Amino acid sequence: MGAADCGCGFAPGSTCERLSAAWFAHADRQLDADARAWMASLPRRLDVELAGLALAVVHGSVTEINHFVFASTPDRVKALDLALSGVDGVVAGHCGLPFTQVIQDRLWHNPGVVGVPANDGTPRVWFSILTPGPEPRTLVIEHLTLVYDYVTAAVKMRAAGLPEGYAEALVSGLWPSCDVLPSQEAKAQGVSLKAGKLIWRREGLTATVAEHLGWPVETVSPPAQLDPGRFCDQVLIATTSSRVDPISPWTELQVP
Repeated sequence: MGAADCGCGFAPGSTCERLSAAWFAHADRQLDADARAWMASLPRRLDVELAGLALAVVHGSVTEINHFVFASTPDRVKALDLALSGVDGVVAGHCGLPFTQVIQDRLWHNPGVVGVPANDGTPRVWFSILTPGPEPRTLVIEHLTLVYDYVTAAVKMRAAGLPEGYAEALVSGLWPSCDVLPSQEAKAQGVSLKAGKLIWRREGLTATVAEHLGWPVETVSPPAQLDPGRFCDQVLIATTSSRVDPISPWTELQVP
């Protein structure tokens, strides 16, 4: 408690750092002692079990609470965190963009956030639902959108004196700054995401899966080369019981 800033890890002097300073100051003025004490008591990691699979729920990564982990973050980075986690999969946020990947047979899942659009040019916000699948040690992962009264939310943000960039982002669906984004995610600004579903099955501990297996499929190749309509409601099945070759984003995945 009593921190000087949000601790998000924004680069000094960046637009993100400047904007975050304004909303952090606003939050600091709004929170009372009881709210601060409650937040300080929260664990930095939650361990849950679903469908016989152990998942670690963290903010940024297992090793760093403010680590930005994106879909384009190298597999080796995620693999190290997954190895250190001691679980079957990690559910993490912080980067603000939803995605799901299978890295060396383990799950990395980011459900997105409900507080700000996914920089895809729409005012929708994102969440996910994880449910047990039809077989043991199987999860059905759904990436879903939430449509809400973003116009009123933007009006209230302006009335509170928060930076205009945030209020405008609720309406336009575009972030006021892409400082934190790697090049792949920055190039995808304004490309509308499609809700999707994956089925992840972990049967073994050493088998491999396709390198690019994940959601959204759009992150595999530059957005300009894609036909977004082809990937709507696509179901991908990730199994670690057999090896599958790397796939093209234009080819439907068929796993034995």
